[in-house]
Parts: sequence; C-alpha cells; structure tokens
Amino acid sequence: MIYLAINHIAFELNQFLRRSSIAGEDIVVLANPVGSDGRTDQLTADKVVLFLAGVERDTMPGRTGNSHMLAHSAPTFLNLYLMVAANFTGKNYPESLKYLSRVIAFFQQHPVFDRSSSPAMDEGIDKLILDMENLDRRELNNIWGMFGGKYIPSVLYRVRMVGIDSNSITGRRHIISEPTVAVHFAKGK
Repeated sequence: MIYLAINHIAFELNQFLRRSSIAGEDIVVLANPVGSDGRTDQLTADKVVLFLAGVERDTMPGRTGNSHMLAHSAPTFLNLYLMVAANFTGKNYPESLKYLSRVIAFFQQHPVFDRSSSPAMDEGIDKLILDMENLDRRELNNIWGMFGGKYIPSVLYRVRMVGIDSNSITGRRHIISEPTVAVHFAKGK
C-alpha cells in the first residue's frame, strides 16, 4: 500500500510537470537520493526525486474497526513522510528552484487525492491528504544525513490516510440482542 500511494503521487506530479514544462520525458522518479556508494545515481540526475523519509502510525482518535458479524483486524492508518527533492546541479541549479516551486504549487492546488479527482488511484486507497511539513535546520540536516546526502532543494510532505488492511478475520462477533417483549392489552369494559 505504501508503494501504491507514493507511486500514485509521483504519477500525478509527473503528469503535471510534463504539461507545465518543455520536457518530453518523465521528470519525476521514485528513488533513493544517494546510491549505496554515497554518490548521486544517474537515475536521479536532473530529476525531481521522491523518496520515503519516514513512516508513523496515525494515532488520530476515533478510528474504529468495522462492526460486521465477522471480526476483522482494524486497518492501520499511516502517515508517510515524503521528501520531494529537485536534483539539478551545476549550471542546472536554477532549474531545481523552478521545479521545486512547481511542486509546491501543484500540491497547493491538489492537497487531496481521491477517486473523484484521481480515477486511476488504486482501489485499496480511499484518500491521500498531503500537508507540507516545516523543518528547522537541525531536522533538515538530520534527514539528509540519514540518507547520506548533501542538501538539495527539497520539501517534506506528510501524506495522511494511508490505510493498511490485512483483511484477515480474527474471530466471530456474537451479536446479543435484547429479547422482544410482546405486550397485549386486554379490552376492558
């Protein structure tokens, strides 16, 4: 489900960037920002790179499992932290600032993805809500250090409402209902 959610966001963003630029090729890639050798991969050069920066369980109160006769394990709702980095270096550095601005504009215009706005979204996903996260310099340094890279122009989004549902049956619920009591009134004189 995590892959499907991020891949859908990448697809939608790529379509927008292709329409708003002269690039005839895909500009958005899902990839680690830095290869295992510590160097930038050619796959990510001069691209907008999306990568998962973290996952946490959404602890919003009020989420409950279903109330069917068969007991299912409740879905786990996740917050995905999605980093969007414009990896244009050298003489192409100004392009990174242009693309980052376009990315922010796109998510400002499209903060929610659901089936009405994104018919191609996987049926297992109900809705994706994107919120830009504010990071101070220390947090930003920690994220880029964790991935072994040097800072490139980027923005972090929290993607909410990603549900993981195993669809496994965990037991049966016994429905206990109150007995119905028939009340008869006698006609009196």
